[in-house]
Amino acid sequence: MNISKIQKVLLSFIGMQDPGYSKEKNGPMVDGPILSLLSARNEFTDVILLHTPEEEMQDKGEKIVSMIKKRFNIQAQHLSLPIDDPTHYESILNALRQAYSDLEKKMDDVDFSIVVSSGTSQMQTCWLLLVASGEIRADLIQIREGKHVTKDRSLVTEINPWSQEFPDIQKKQLKLVDIPELTDQEVEAAIRESGIVGTHPKLMDALQIGARSTLYHAVPVLILGERGTGKELVADYIHKISKRRDKKMIPFHCGAIVETLAESTLFGYKRGSFTGANDDRDGLFDAADGGTLFLDEIGEMPINIQAKLLRVLQNSEITPIGETMPHRVNVRLITATNQNLKDEEKFRQDLYDRISKIIVNLPPLRVRRSDIPALAIHFLEEFNNINHTKKKLSPKTLSEIIHYPWKGNIRELQNAVESAAISTAGDDIDSAILMQADISNENNMDIITPEPYDGFSMDDCIEEVRRQLYEKAIQLSKNDTQAAALIGKTSTAVADAKKKYNIK
Repeated sequence: MNISKIQKVLLSFIGMQDPGYSKEKNGPMVDGPILSLLSARNEFTDVILLHTPEEEMQDKGEKIVSMIKKRFNIQAQHLSLPIDDPTHYESILNALRQAYSDLEKKMDDVDFSIVVSSGTSQMQTCWLLLVASGEIRADLIQIREGKHVTKDRSLVTEINPWSQEFPDIQKKQLKLVDIPELTDQEVEAAIRESGIVGTHPKLMDALQIGARSTLYHAVPVLILGERGTGKELVADYIHKISKRRDKKMIPFHCGAIVETLAESTLFGYKRGSFTGANDDRDGLFDAADGGTLFLDEIGEMPINIQAKLLRVLQNSEITPIGETMPHRVNVRLITATNQNLKDEEKFRQDLYDRISKIIVNLPPLRVRRSDIPALAIHFLEEFNNINHTKKKLSPKTLSEIIHYPWKGNIRELQNAVESAAISTAGDDIDSAILMQADISNENNMDIITPEPYDGFSMDDCIEEVRRQLYEKAIQLSKNDTQAAALIGKTSTAVADAKKKYNIK
């Protein structure tokens, strides 16, 4: 398949109303959904039309491709899919999965859009299911029939399948390694109970590696990821599906305690071993005996304690302070860090070699953007359950938060959702989650200059910045003339912006 260097690609089935149709018997022909969209939006660089293999559909595809090239001067092609029944869901789903996979392999940095107004109703439903589940990453576009177009209902409408009006559609979990004595349903329950939300392939890859680690007895696991990516949640998940699931997992943040107390906290002490040691005290290794010890931010561990930890890993023995004889412990060690320990001078390389037998890499939130709406809804549901509220995230807000860089990752997103819920008087949370919530207040410049990512559209970003500036100016002013003066525009431009962006 020969695809040009693409920025924005439009995908669509060919439908009965394409390329055009007559509203009345013997009436004039009007453009169908595909040509109507291309006339309304000139942002696409390529169009790929899909159809069933019949000869008449091949001919129709050639005709529409020719019309698109001539009228819009953009690349276009048509593809025949192995669908012998255009109403058979399984056939359509399988064909679309394969076609999308083939397209992804043959192009880089592509932003897909899908028209869900052409083709059979079953084809349209399959597009929606595949995008909503995260299997296909694309924008969904609906074309209204002319009789339904009004001042408040435009011809072209984007569909947000993650808005709260839609039911939750979860992608099937990837088949993880078989866990002894656990069913697939129990593994999926462990994911939910650990608080892990999302179906992005890079997240699933991390969970796959974590599941594989449970097949080996007491092999240490190192979880790598930026702050706020959910490293402790993944550690809890690994523990819950391991053979040690009936025992405790003890979490400990290595940077949360002073160096002088680190040894006694980890390994315990005997009565009288130092001033204030009035009783024998077990350390975290004894508390986790038979289970799992999770050491978060292990890169913060003092160098002298690193040597003692290395001996524990080598001999499975600890010696409490004040004790002369070591005793054995049976502990699975999971560690986590946001540092590059391999190149860190203050971290022992022999210890690194021991703790990194299995490495789980957690992606930052900006990489798994398709999971952001589900995470935001999850955090808001938790907030509602705790506070007995009925707060909702608007489709506009869910759309906006996908494009924000979220440098603080999942933790920042959670704080933003909760802060916005608290600061919103009514039930509907609008763009306050970006404009007023728990986000760096350095003039919110990251909203204006966001970090680019796969599928990023500069045109869409600039358009959103323009809308925000108009909206801010209008909110800060008593009339259009004042708003215009704030942003160097005319009052007519402000009035036009009110209509275009529906600013009240």
